[in-house]
Amino acid sequence: LEGSYALVVLINSDKQKVFDARKGSPRILGIGKGEMFCASDIPAMLKHTKMFVPLEDYDYGFIARTGYELFNLKTGGKVNRKAITVDWDVEMAEKGGYQHFMLKEINDQKHFVYDAMASDVDEAKKLIDKYENIDIVACGTSYHAALFLSILLERNGKRTKTYIASDYQFVATPNKNTLVIAITQSGETADVLQAVKYAKERNAAIIAITNTVGSSITREADISVFLNVGVEIGVAATKTFMAQLIIACLLAGKKKEIAEAPSLIEESLKNSKEINKIAEMLKDKRDIFFIARGLNVPLAYEGSLKFKEISYIHSEAYPGGELKHGTLSLIEKGVAVVVIAPNDETVAKMLGNLKEVKARGALVISLTDNKEIASESDYVISLPTPKNKICYAFAMLVPLQLIAYYTSVMKGNDPDKPRNLAKAVTVE
Repeated sequence: LEGSYALVVLINSDKQKVFDARKGSPRILGIGKGEMFCASDIPAMLKHTKMFVPLEDYDYGFIARTGYELFNLKTGGKVNRKAITVDWDVEMAEKGGYQHFMLKEINDQKHFVYDAMASDVDEAKKLIDKYENIDIVACGTSYHAALFLSILLERNGKRTKTYIASDYQFVATPNKNTLVIAITQSGETADVLQAVKYAKERNAAIIAITNTVGSSITREADISVFLNVGVEIGVAATKTFMAQLIIACLLAGKKKEIAEAPSLIEESLKNSKEINKIAEMLKDKRDIFFIARGLNVPLAYEGSLKFKEISYIHSEAYPGGELKHGTLSLIEKGVAVVVIAPNDETVAKMLGNLKEVKARGALVISLTDNKEIASESDYVISLPTPKNKICYAFAMLVPLQLIAYYTSVMKGNDPDKPRNLAKAVTVE
């Protein structure tokens, strides 16, 4: 066979065994008591066992009630793969009284933020200190966290560039002087793994940021940093994105500056009543735009992605300064624009952008703690004001997720299972 595959095969003549093989795509065995399991990721087996064996490329073998055997096509013989035990609680894979997993996971952020802040990043920081050229590769939501990390490292004087992982091999030229930071929630994202392998072939060093112990990315990386937020069931990333932002701050040496992140997340969860009203208005819109500047731009991108992937309403995000370079032609009466304008160094410019779209008939929803921005807006989601401006990200995170969630629910969608999407994207 050529390309990537993860196979599970039943043979009529030997029904006591299930045969499996993998290359590129993930395959994990679950070890139970008198029973065995296999799946593409750990959450699928979590109700049955907490002990798992990740297969590696070119592994094949079988499982039976009494155990398993593995072989490898490249080595030509039997292999032993290390079993891992995860401490994820089964309750994490249950709704716990919430209507959807997504809403539960949004609310869980106020708890898991502490676990993310306790992540061990010491070795990763040492490696970052050694390199001047840093590439960050990621996809989807993780790419927005990568942009956030890139800005923080640039402010620390590092030459940092962020790449969509699927394009990395076509546009980047890593070498022995390059550090690649790969961000993937599942640790199995095919495009990220391909980018990492491309970089390793050129002698680059690798740091992985992931939520999954024992995942494929951890076996490719020199150092792994874990999000520590437990299993995430909803396809749309919420608590894992929060944790990625926390890890970004820790890697950039901002641990003291984000001490108030937990209280800001908890405070922002109190805005649900106002956000419900906004969602009621947005559910019938055809287009919505998100704008921001500076460190807030990755949050605008993420807010837009969350909104479109579960509401099925067209959405785009831009740096505010880019409006006049083409996007203003799309702004007309009734078009919704979410203006992310905390009272930081970007607020004066964002006020100008707000007035630009308002003059063309846009309906403005602002996330702000600035009185002038609020007075010019049609709808306002009030932000708590942090002591340190880097923490605005944690004040804005929950409202952006809830706008998407409530709009999706009001449209009759299932936010946990958006159409055409999967939690772990294991194909290129």
